[in-house]
Amino acid sequence: MQKGQGAGVEEADARPDIQSGAQSGVQPDVEAGVFSARVMVLDDFGLHARPAAALAKTAQAFASEISLRSGPRSADAKSILDILSLAAGRGTELRVECRGPDAARALPALTRLFAPKSDTDHAV
Repeated sequence: MQKGQGAGVEEADARPDIQSGAQSGVQPDVEAGVFSARVMVLDDFGLHARPAAALAKTAQAFASEISLRSGPRSADAKSILDILSLAAGRGTELRVECRGPDAARALPALTRLFAPKSDTDHAV
């Protein structure tokens, strides 16, 4: 990956070519009404202020409760400061969890932000 390129999406249950940015194969893990997916931070600078702001802005567009998990740590995905508190550097695996009335729509909107982009179009 080139410096500044986005992050990738990895799914345990889906085996599509997600590294190329294909989103049609994203399959959420659904347990007890929670839609979740694993994503990987691939940006050389990690999940810093600009991508955290884009992530929070996208999350705020949904009524669902949305969180990011990194190991035992959890952050409200609607809060830039919470996202930054994860200190997610390159290679960090995060779990995006959505619970609520529009969770099924929120999950792909959020995981799309982590998809690899072209050299001129940067992602989270």
